[in-house]
Amino acid sequence: MIPTILQLQLKILQLKVLIAKAQFHIPMTKMEQLYTAAVAKRGTDVSPRDLADDSVACAESVNALCKSVMGEYISPQNILSTMEMYKQLNFYWKKVTVPTPGAIIISPTESATKIGHVGICGLGDTIMANDSRSGLWLETYTQKSWHMYFEKKLGLKVALFIKE
Repeated sequence: MIPTILQLQLKILQLKVLIAKAQFHIPMTKMEQLYTAAVAKRGTDVSPRDLADDSVACAESVNALCKSVMGEYISPQNILSTMEMYKQLNFYWKKVTVPTPGAIIISPTESATKIGHVGICGLGDTIMANDSRSGLWLETYTQKSWHMYFEKKLGLKVALFIKE
């Protein structure tokens, strides 16, 4: 999918903000730190402990990144269920409507035929997540493709969360 000029301009603007913060030694927010960690792990197996099979390791991968940045998992245990992760996010994190770099996007599993997913928002409209085929952390979706698949095709809810 080829990004539009507006999407590219948004990515450039978000990147300029991160660069300016680094130049002027302005501390990054937790979400910017999470985004930076997620980018650094692209193309790798973020969940090498393999608590879950690579085909369903999205929650384990997001948890591992949160632990590396914030020093704690999304919940006291390393949750492997997107539904349980959603419940913890809904209780302890702030629900938002606008995706920003580092925000967690989640569509919790509802049944054996409605399997959800969780990822981390990137620059512009990109989303990084565990790729179920390879087990690698990749930019696998855009906001549009996530909503088209999980919300429209599977009928799952889509939620965004940040940690303040």
